[in-house]
Amino acid sequence: MLVNKEFEKLTGFTSDEVIGKNCRLLQGEKTEPTAVKSLSTSICDGESNEVTITNYRKDGTPFINHLFLFPIESLDRSETFYVGAQYDVSDAVTVSIINSRLESLENSLSDARTVMQSYGFNMLRKNAMLAHTVRNYIQKAVYLESHSNSKPGVPA
Repeated sequence: MLVNKEFEKLTGFTSDEVIGKNCRLLQGEKTEPTAVKSLSTSICDGESNEVTITNYRKDGTPFINHLFLFPIESLDRSETFYVGAQYDVSDAVTVSIINSRLESLENSLSDARTVMQSYGFNMLRKNAMLAHTVRNYIQKAVYLESHSNSKPGVPA
């Protein structure tokens, strides 16, 4: 596993603590087995996935993680890697943060595609499809926020 500063800020783990480790280190007591199985199946099948899962920070505090997982593979298809974009959706205010970062995500994915292609890798999921998925989630979260007293991503 490789991480960026946002991952470190969200989880409390430093890159030195997680490089080369499995993301299961974020799982804990209330992590949903169905979400874990869904992610595992997607990886085994070489597919993209979008899942909301309870993860845990280094200090043990839980957070609701909305995870987008998508494969990239070498042009000769000999290697597949996974890129994950995760968002803490524990608080309703997160919806507006996600919405404000959507355009940035789309631009970053476009830039990432260009860089990966220059190194002989190809994203398997189109940027537009990922952006569409993010938009759908945001719409659902906004609807839930406006129609209930519960927080988006948190079971009532």
